[in-house]
Amino acid sequence: MAEYERIEYRGHTIITGFEEGDMEHFDPRDNDGNYGTMVCWHSRYNLGDEQPGGRPSDYFAVECDKCEGYGWFNDEGTAVPGYYTEATVECDKCAAEGIIHDMEAWKAEHGVRVILPLYLYDHSGITMSTGAFSCPWDSGQVGWIHDTPEGVRAAMGVHETIDGKYTFTGKYHTPDGLYPSDEFIEGVLRAEVRHYADYLEGDIMWYRVEGPTDDDGCGGFFPDEKGSHKDMIEEAKASIDSSIRFAWQKGIEEQLETEAIARVMAL
Repeated sequence: MAEYERIEYRGHTIITGFEEGDMEHFDPRDNDGNYGTMVCWHSRYNLGDEQPGGRPSDYFAVECDKCEGYGWFNDEGTAVPGYYTEATVECDKCAAEGIIHDMEAWKAEHGVRVILPLYLYDHSGITMSTGAFSCPWDSGQVGWIHDTPEGVRAAMGVHETIDGKYTFTGKYHTPDGLYPSDEFIEGVLRAEVRHYADYLEGDIMWYRVEGPTDDDGCGGFFPDEKGSHKDMIEEAKASIDSSIRFAWQKGIEEQLETEAIARVMAL
């Protein structure tokens, strides 16, 4: 693996680099605890969580509430299937389709509180964002990310207590310990898209330590929200600190053992 940087620290060298080869096992969409579901349409890339095929408008279709999905009415105003002989009047809300393509109605039916567009930029690599890119030739909308009640509860580890309050044991927690607001969910969804964009861009790093007391290493480090891999470097330094303490402690113990043996031999 190609090196990116070398950092000297307490007589050791921290070597860093970017992950290469098969990256699929780093895909954050395969992890448990995501709030969102990414639904994407693309002819060449397998993106997000779901790739339904067909038209995006079909994904957000719901049963027409006016005709109860029948599409037609009889002369008395009762909704009936189109193949009934008494079906004489088309439903004017769904044009006799029995379904409507209404995102707000779809959100209400599925308990979705927040939905954001997904845009892909494809030029010498790909990346994703919830906002449109400036170049219209190499970018465009490829789908949406939305929450689900099940995803939110699973990510937060929600457990309702007897008195009707909640406890949270999962990946995400609200600052005040309350059930998440729409604004909180939106922030989490945007963070998930940034995390996925880091994966698409290959911005995932590893480190290896070389030195007299430590030869540790680890990989799979994503950048933080500021685009920095500072946490990875801090982990490497902590590993060196720990190895030095261990070596020092071991040296003291060996010295004490040597002195004890010398005293015994002197008797």
